[in-house]
Formats: sequence, structure tokens, C-alpha cells
Amino acid sequence: MTYDEIIEQLEITKSKIKEIARSEYGGESWNDDLDALTEAVDIVADYSKATAQASETVSYTHLRAHETLSDL
Repeated sequence: MTYDEIIEQLEITKSKIKEIARSEYGGESWNDDLDALTEAVDIVADYSKATAQASETVSYTHLRAHETLSDL
């Protein structure tokens, strides 16, 4: 499962909880769950961005520059 799919599932769950909170069975207790899901979406999105940046390729010249610096 990709990060985007995880975020999508969390958003779907959030919308279902919002529906429950608005119904006769809902109440203030659901707000904590919504807050937790919102935080989870933010964490997964941040992690997704961080791993995407970490996996970017670099050029051979860039790698050689690091090697040259380490040899000085």
C-alpha cells in the first residue's frame, strides 16, 4: 500500500467518523478520534515527502565531488 493510499483510507475514515459524530449516536467523544486521524494523516504525508526526497537520484558528478572532498 502506498502512502497516498494510506492517506486516502485515513481521510475516508475521518469522513465516516464525522457522519457518526453528527448522528444521534455521536457526541463530543468523537472529536478526539478526529483529531488523532488528522494527526495521522499529517504524519503519513510528512513521512511520504521525506522518503521521496531521500530517494532522489544524484548525478555521477555530484558523487565524485563528495569523493574528492573526502580525499582532501
